[in-house]
Amino acid sequence: MDLQTFKYWLKDFTEKVEDLTKTFSYDSRLKHLKNLEEKTLKEGFWDDKDNAQSVIQELNLEKASLQEFDTLKDQLELLKEIPELFELGEDIDFEKEVSVSEKKFEQLETHLFLSGDYDR
Repeated sequence: MDLQTFKYWLKDFTEKVEDLTKTFSYDSRLKHLKNLEEKTLKEGFWDDKDNAQSVIQELNLEKASLQEFDTLKDQLELLKEIPELFELGEDIDFEKEVSVSEKKFEQLETHLFLSGDYDR
């Protein structure tokens, strides 16, 4: 794969990540996570152990999903630097970068589809 092909792939990959972010409502999930965290800080939260356990479980699931998104977004930012690094003389294995990134994307996408409200 040459630099130009990588740039085309990167453009498409960026759109895929943005679409996935919108599809799974990253911003509203982040807001929901903050609301759950606030619940845990309220006085008397632990008085109802069943409810507390349910909230903590939901909080952990949201955290994990958001961490996966953040990891993918970080990967995307690194990928955006590759063309410049290549032009500066860095030896870049474009196929490896594409393969690793596609795999991470597919894992996140699969995880999100299988962890929907109806799959819990």
